Amino acid sequence: MSRTAASETIRTLGRPNKITLAAIVATAAEIGLEEVTMAEVAKRLDVSVGALYRHVRNRSELQGLVVQAEFRRKLQPQDTGQHWTELAHEYANLLFTLFAGNPALIAEYAGGGFPPSHEVGMIESYLEAMDRRGFGQAEALDLIRDLRAIAIGSAVVASAMGWDGERGTATAEVDALLDEQADELPMLASQRERYRATITRPGFEATLDRLLATVAKTRGEHVAT
Repeated sequence: MSRTAASETIRTLGRPNKITLAAIVATAAEIGLEEVTMAEVAKRLDVSVGALYRHVRNRSELQGLVVQAEFRRKLQPQDTGQHWTELAHEYANLLFTLFAGNPALIAEYAGGGFPPSHEVGMIESYLEAMDRRGFGQAEALDLIRDLRAIAIGSAVVASAMGWDGERGTATAEVDALLDEQADELPMLASQRERYRATITRPGFEATLDRLLATVAKTRGEHVAT
């Protein structure tokens, strides 16, 4: 038997490849970024850990793939004919929700885990949607840039301050500190509610509303309600 034939025979007799990269990423997403391990993914897919390494190099790369997949899936525009302010608000809220309270995702993003190839298609879709609403390309791209800055920046602050996706867990600590140091922090204490908002969703939404109102005003429009 020739070497080639023998090789083919070995591959035929070996265990068939039961997994795909998509299945690995989907399983890792179910486990969660913080908890995922190569061993747990292999266990759930009923394959050896070695089989995973034919598709991904390590846990870090797997986490990056999960993040990228979620980023693409959740940020695709759903154009239902809504007003441009509503479309912009939806996009910014998706970004904020995706990042807030998720340090692993923020770290992946900051570390270059979102290459342009995973983002340009989504941005093009938003530009097309805004073009249908009378925006120039430069104007639409500037708006998307500002939306991203507000949403991701607010999400980083919220995450750092303990925001858990549903409520501001840091607000109780803020209240305790301001009660304890009211004499030393009189100005901040007097703006307690506004300071709270800077570390939770309300502050993000207020900033977003101001941006959209400003853009609408320059276009001679009113913000949709």
